[in-house]
Amino acid sequence: MIRAVIGTLAALILPLCIWGYKTLVRNEPPRLFPITGSQYLLHMKKATLFFQISGFRPKPIHISIHLKRKWGESIEIYSWNSEAQTGSSAPRNSDGSVG
Repeated sequence: MIRAVIGTLAALILPLCIWGYKTLVRNEPPRLFPITGSQYLLHMKKATLFFQISGFRPKPIHISIHLKRKWGESIEIYSWNSEAQTGSSAPRNSDGSVG
């Protein structure tokens, strides 16, 4: 009787543990979709680029865009941190929600 109870509990707990690992613990790298926007980037001219990043864990995420020159030098030209919008310092509505 005890073996049946232990077996039943194990059969119920194991899928729950697997689900918890997949949804709460596992780290996933971000997926970057194709970048669209200006065909040419001209010196000292503003350009708008569009891209989508999804499927990453854990959150928050920090994004840096770098300009890489022919001779290997890399310069950060833009940086964005999601923590500023989703963290404890994010602006809050009167009901306490973010946004």
